[in-house]
Amino acid sequence: RASDYSDWRNGGLFFDNTDFENAMKVIERVYNVEIHIRTSVYNNQKIYVHFNKNETLENIFHILKIMIPQLEYKINDNSVYVE
Repeated sequence: RASDYSDWRNGGLFFDNTDFENAMKVIERVYNVEIHIRTSVYNNQKIYVHFNKNETLENIFHILKIMIPQLEYKINDNSVYVE
C-alpha cells in the first residue's frame, strides 16, 4: 500500500508479519540502542504493528508488552534487555 511507504518515509515504523528478532534490529537502528534478547521464546513471534514517527522507545515496548503479554523488558540508558 502507498500509505505504508509514506509512513516509512516519514519515519514511522511499520511491521507487517515481521519476525520479532528482525523488528528488534530495526528498532535498534532507528532508536540507536542495543537490544539484548536473553531468551529464545520469541523466535517464532510475528509482529503486526505501526508506530508513529515520534513514538518513544518506552511506548514502543509498552505496546509490544500489550501485544505479547509474557514479554518482559528493561530499558537502561541505550540498552534494552528482553527476557
